[in-house]
Amino acid sequence: MAARDGLGCSTPGCTSPHYTLQAHHVIPDRDDGPTALDNGILLCYWHHRIVDTGPWQYRMIAGMPHVRGPGVVDWTPTRRPVAHAA
Repeated sequence: MAARDGLGCSTPGCTSPHYTLQAHHVIPDRDDGPTALDNGILLCYWHHRIVDTGPWQYRMIAGMPHVRGPGVVDWTPTRRPVAHAA
């Protein structure tokens, strides 16, 4: 997930450090969502905790995570550039 999306929370504007990240099932396990890379995104502890009650929504479109919520009305890709060592 980090290689695909970068080392940051998938929620726009979140600046939580990488060590707070947790894997989240986009289609929940309770709804028979697979435990697979194409059903997972990285969320910080806080956004993962409120994923079912908070204002942000996440879904996968063509294998890429997308998000929408306050100020982001259209489904928007969450991909962040991954820094590479020089």
